[in-house]
Amino acid sequence: MSDEALVDALMAFAAGDPDGARRSAGSASTAGDALARAIATYLDQLATRGATAVYATGDAFAAFIRGGGNRRLYRAVSAALRELYRELPRPFALADVGCGDGLALVPAVDGIDALIAAIEPSAALLATASLALERAGARFEAFAMPVEDFIRDHGGRGFDLIQSTFALHNLPRASRQDVLAWARRTAGALAIVEFDVPAFAPRDPAFAAHVLARYRRGIAEYEGVELVIQGFLMPVMFGYFASDRTRVTYEQPAAAWLADLRTTGYRTVSSSVIDDYWWAPAVLLRAA
Repeated sequence: MSDEALVDALMAFAAGDPDGARRSAGSASTAGDALARAIATYLDQLATRGATAVYATGDAFAAFIRGGGNRRLYRAVSAALRELYRELPRPFALADVGCGDGLALVPAVDGIDALIAAIEPSAALLATASLALERAGARFEAFAMPVEDFIRDHGGRGFDLIQSTFALHNLPRASRQDVLAWARRTAGALAIVEFDVPAFAPRDPAFAAHVLARYRRGIAEYEGVELVIQGFLMPVMFGYFASDRTRVTYEQPAAAWLADLRTTGYRTVSSSVIDDYWWAPAVLLRAA
């Protein structure tokens, strides 16, 4: 199926023309395409209710990461992190930046002698992570705050490892560079898990076509689950085409992450694929 009308919808949205975006999406949705219907529904809801924060309650995100290809992905992430811990002394001090509800963190640290700082701006997600850590018998402190606030209030703390899984891409470049610099000062090693996305300009029609092709695969994994489709996938997808004021993701290729780490001062950096996910390959980036 041609996505020409959907590309037009995304380009109109990126240009600040929501009415034009709705017209293009509406014409495409008559074909009975699940992705087109999801886009049209999202734009209609956006016009009547306005945008909502992706992680406002955590319900949509929690349902998303526990379904589809995320089940395999998060098992791979936890296993990769646990393998890293083999290289650390016991006990070791660990900071998890953007731990979410603990889906990657808790299986990785289960039974491991570590002192954990769990940092997460969503109080709802952090409450779930904290309960899971308690049940696992982990020693931890929970910090319900953005990492920038943690650095301001607790930036002098030292860690053996700072890790972040699918979280640092939410930060604009300037803020992210500050976080990398803090990690370089305060930890012996840094581990980041992100997606190795291709380099595109956000307002390039070729990028829109790429996103649509990938999200068609993603939505197929959650057919009929409107909580995930409208509560998470559509807001994130449209975030790629939103203004800087409303963007929720600043993803970049693995090569750009490695370049940022070198610029920060890390001498040893590496990247390895840990899962071939529908959006993009998930990679483990290591720096020391």
